[in-house]
Amino acid sequence: MKFSAEGLLPAIVAGLLSGLVILFGAVSQAALVYSGPLEGGLSMGIGAALFAAAIIAGALALGSSLRGMVGFPQGVPIAMLALMASAIATSMGRATGAEMAVTVVAAVGLATALGGLSFWLLGHFRLGGLIRFIPFPVIAAFLAGSGWLLAHGSIELLLGENMAAAGYVHVMLKLGLVLAFVALISFFSQRTHASFALSLTVLAATVLFQIGVYFSGLDADALTRLGWLIPLPDSTSLWPPMGQAGFELIDWRAIGEQWMIILTLPALSALALLMNAGGLELALRRDIDLDRELRVAGAANVIGGLGGGNMGYQDLGLTILSQRIGGNSRIIGIVAALFCLAVLAFGAPALAIVPKPLFGALLLWIGANLLLDWAVMTQTQLKQNDYIVLLVILGAIIAFGPLIGIGLGLLVSLVMFALDYARVDIVRARLDGTCFRSSVERSAAARGLLAKKGKQILVYRLQGFVFFGTAVQLRDEIEQRIRSASKGAIRHVLLDFTGVSGFDSSTMMTLIRFERLAFAHDFTLVLTGLKDDALDMLTRGGLTYGEGEPCHILPDLDRGMEWCEDNLLAKGPKGDKAAELMKELHAFFGEPTHAKEFAKHLERVDFAAGKVLVKRNSKADEIYFFESGHARAQAEPDDASTTRLRGFGPGSILGELAFFTGQRRSATVVATRDVRAWRLTRTALENMETTHEPLAAAFYRALSAQFADRLSGTNRMLRFLVD
Repeated sequence: MKFSAEGLLPAIVAGLLSGLVILFGAVSQAALVYSGPLEGGLSMGIGAALFAAAIIAGALALGSSLRGMVGFPQGVPIAMLALMASAIATSMGRATGAEMAVTVVAAVGLATALGGLSFWLLGHFRLGGLIRFIPFPVIAAFLAGSGWLLAHGSIELLLGENMAAAGYVHVMLKLGLVLAFVALISFFSQRTHASFALSLTVLAATVLFQIGVYFSGLDADALTRLGWLIPLPDSTSLWPPMGQAGFELIDWRAIGEQWMIILTLPALSALALLMNAGGLELALRRDIDLDRELRVAGAANVIGGLGGGNMGYQDLGLTILSQRIGGNSRIIGIVAALFCLAVLAFGAPALAIVPKPLFGALLLWIGANLLLDWAVMTQTQLKQNDYIVLLVILGAIIAFGPLIGIGLGLLVSLVMFALDYARVDIVRARLDGTCFRSSVERSAAARGLLAKKGKQILVYRLQGFVFFGTAVQLRDEIEQRIRSASKGAIRHVLLDFTGVSGFDSSTMMTLIRFERLAFAHDFTLVLTGLKDDALDMLTRGGLTYGEGEPCHILPDLDRGMEWCEDNLLAKGPKGDKAAELMKELHAFFGEPTHAKEFAKHLERVDFAAGKVLVKRNSKADEIYFFESGHARAQAEPDDASTTRLRGFGPGSILGELAFFTGQRRSATVVATRDVRAWRLTRTALENMETTHEPLAAAFYRALSAQFADRLSGTNRMLRFLVD
């Protein structure tokens, strides 16, 4: 641990100030939990709360990823602990006050220890980032609802159970003290930090109370009976909260009935912890290890829970205040922990000078601030629908309690997410065969036919996760497009799933119904890019595909487009069968004379299916003009796998780029069907340049025109893909 002498005094001052705030927070929380029929156990609750506060402050001081971190039992979980305590007292019926009190101490300690274990497990498995997946309106409503529960509980604490016994005058005096408290803290908050203002206000309100007591002439017993002071044990020490005899009075059945709160509390508290830590990252502009914070707070709560203490974790406001006063020193938290331990051991009589309504006023102020920050100020930060969700959850928390409210909030958020996601377009690009082609090089006649009939191929490139809502929208869009077109205008619908992360079972059924639509309207459904698990799901769901079926499945988009193009060309006037050499050369040069002369410089070569036309990294000394057959270029990585590149069919040209650039072949080209080609060697071209210069010039012009046309087509396809 590093510290300097000049930084020691500010750190100690910040630690003492933090300890004072923690002290009043812990006592206020204990007063909220142990109220009404549980008031006899208040001293036990205060002792347990101070023990937990000291453990949490000390553990965070030594183990936090942020030097100067301060933490203590928080208001968010205490609201639910107070509800649990009230429910336990009600369920125990006619049990004695002592039995109720020790049962509540055990229940609070159990909930805190389980919460601490949950924190530690979340941090151990590095799940701190889960907070990012909880909808913000749910978290905001939970915090606002916690503020409501604190404010409501503080009112009951202020007024007490028996207002008639206290008398009208004393009730009004208590309310006056609360108003004075709120006025003072508002005054000081405008001139200093809120946590520092809180300390000044507590001191000022205590002094005012003691002045009033002096002039009233009431003794301590009378003040306790009238609800002005906290009933404390005769001894000075608040520890331990109960002895061995107390354990024998615990009603474990009553604790077991609160299993839902005990199991829910850790999750809600973890959210609040991570929100505080995230807020500190923004406020202090420093990175915080969320998983480490969870582990440290988890270990501290396990120990604090064994002592019956309340659940606690990192505090945003007090940490920022301590950082500004005492710097980023770990001494701050250690001093705060020692302060709490000193009060726990020796300071019970000192608490008698602080009026009990002041602790209720503190809870009221904290609850009101939570309501203001998360139910009012968030209106400008949220969309209207999200803010309505927040108000609905808050109303449910007020009417039915936090568990039902949070459950309703998650349900509403899921419905809103489904509605919002249904409006997200899962179609990355809508294309047709005129602007998007396969990688197969084809003859001029074939290219012309595809340009004319390309609109008969519809291509939908999908993205994201496809679920029932978006799948139905896609099906409706395609069905409307097919019904509005004339018969036979659409022959193929290609759905590419390469960019799809997954889909649900409802989407599977939509695709299977799509197959029936294809059969009814005489078009072929082509699915590409399906992952193995998705294909297996469709097969098990009853999708049939292959020859003679209205659905075909191909590995990728390029193969799917090639299949669709081949089917269109096969139904053309001459299909894409062997292109006569002279016709292709005539189309290449634009006039028959050059074509006839150029053919004299070519030599015929034949390749059986499976044979290699050119090999990767070989010298490029020839160009091939395809007359018939098909070939495929493929890369050959070291792992011996092959990657599909470009295809070649009748009328296409192979090898011209490497031939003229002088580079070696970039890929291996293999015949996929028997190939007949005509080869132009480098020697033949050099001879042409010498003996027939105009022919060579015409060849270069025709080749440049083909390059330009290919580049134009590529640019057009890229534009459609990007848009």
